[in-house]
Amino acid sequence: MRKVPRMRRDRSDLAQGVMEESELENLWKVALARGAEAAEAYWLREDLTLVDIKEGRVEVLSRGQQAGVGLRVFRDRRMGFSFRSHDQQWSPSDLAESSLAAALQSHPDPYLDLPSAPFLDYPRVEAYDPALARLDLADRLDFARRMERSARAIDPRITKVRHCLYQDSCFSVMISNSRGLKARGEGTKCSASLLCVAEEEGWSETGWDLQCSSFFSDLEAERIGEQAAEQAVSMLRAKPLPTGRVDAIFSPAAASEFLETLAPALMAEAVQKGKSLFAGRRGERVASSVLTLVDDGLLPHGYRSFPFDDEGWPCQRSILMEAGVLQDYLYDLHAAAKEGRESTGNARRGGYQYPPQIAATNFFILPGKRDQQALVEEMGRGALVLSLMGMHTADPVSGDFSVGAEGIWIEGGGRHRPFRGVIMAGNIREWLQAVEEVGSDLRFFGPSGSPSLLIRGIQVAGS
Repeated sequence: MRKVPRMRRDRSDLAQGVMEESELENLWKVALARGAEAAEAYWLREDLTLVDIKEGRVEVLSRGQQAGVGLRVFRDRRMGFSFRSHDQQWSPSDLAESSLAAALQSHPDPYLDLPSAPFLDYPRVEAYDPALARLDLADRLDFARRMERSARAIDPRITKVRHCLYQDSCFSVMISNSRGLKARGEGTKCSASLLCVAEEEGWSETGWDLQCSSFFSDLEAERIGEQAAEQAVSMLRAKPLPTGRVDAIFSPAAASEFLETLAPALMAEAVQKGKSLFAGRRGERVASSVLTLVDDGLLPHGYRSFPFDDEGWPCQRSILMEAGVLQDYLYDLHAAAKEGRESTGNARRGGYQYPPQIAATNFFILPGKRDQQALVEEMGRGALVLSLMGMHTADPVSGDFSVGAEGIWIEGGGRHRPFRGVIMAGNIREWLQAVEEVGSDLRFFGPSGSPSLLIRGIQVAGS
C-alpha cells in the first residue's frame, strides 16, 4: 500500500489566503497515493476592491478576498475536479477523494492530459502593476469622484450619474502537476466606467464609457466622464432611420461588441464539433483583406495578459486572421491533443472553483492608419453606430443576426442627427467581407478591442 504524504498546514495562514508551493505540490501527491494516474493543483488568491460614487458620496464600497484551490485528477482517461476555499475546513485526502469520485462519474476521453514537461522560462509580460498593488483607498475614491465631476462639467443637461464605478484586482496564481510543471505568477487589473443621463424638454438619453488595463496609470478619470457625457448629450432627440441599406461606421465600442461574437466561433472545441461558422476554413479568405485579427496573451498592459494560461502552458500572440485569411484557432491542451499539435495557451478558469476551458486573452483587430473622422469624411453619408444591442444572439454556425443599433446619422461628412430604435440585420460572414477600412483608434472594452470599422451596404429596419 502506498504511503499517503502528510501535509503540515497552518490554519491561520490558509485563513489569510496563503499557501506554500510545497503544500500545493502535496495535494497532487495525495491524489496519486489515492489512485489517480495524474493530477494537477491550482491555487488562486485575489484581493478585490469596488467603489461606486453618486453625488460625490460613496454609494458602494466593497473590499474582499477570494482564495482557494482546485484539484484535477485523471484516472482511466476520466477527469474529476473538486475545489475548496481558504475559509473551509478540509484536508488533502478529502479533496483528493472528492475529485476521484467526480472522475468516476465522467465519460472517458483519450485526449485528456496535462503538460508533460516543466517550462523553465515563461515569457516576460507587463501584467503586474506594483503601484496598483500599493494604491490607497483614498486614491480609488478620488479617481471615481473625478470621473463624476468631469461628466457633470461637460453640459448642464447631464442630470444624473447612475453609476460611477471603479474596481481592481490584485491576484496570485500557482499551478503544480504530477508531470513536473510548476508555475507561479502575480497580476493586476483595473477598470472604471460611468453611466450618466442627459435630459432636455422631456427627452432623456444615457451615455456610457469604460476603460480597463492591468496598470492603474493607463486609466483616465476625466476622459471617461467626458466621453460618457458627450455620448448622452449627442443622443438627445434621437429618432429611427428610414428602412433601407446604409453605409456605416462602427465605433470601437460597437465594433468590440461585434467582435465578441467571433471569439466563440474561433475556439478549437467549437470548430471540432462543427459548431462554428469557421469550421474547415483554415487557409481560406473569410474576411476583407484590411482585417487582421489577433489574440495576444502577452500584450503589454493587456487586461488578460499573463506569462502562462490556467494549465501552465506559456501564453503567446496568435494571429487568427491575416489580411482576411483564416490562419488558426484558439486551443487548450485537450483540443490541441485531438489534432496532434500544441496548445496556443488559451486555457482559462473563471476562478479556482472551475476547471479550465478555452477562452480568448486580449482579442482584437489590428488598427489601420486613419482616424475615425477621416473615415466619416470618406463615408460622407451614413450611420456612425455607437452601440449594438443583442449581438450575443447571433447564430454561431450560420452567422445570422438581427440587433438593435443607435448612433449618429452623418450627412456631408459631418454629424447630422442622432438615431435609435433601428434594427440591423445580416450575416457575420458578409459583414466581415464588407469591411472597407479599419480606423487607427483601437480601444479595448475588457478583453476585446477594435478600432472603428467602415462597412458598406448594411440592411436597416427603422421607420
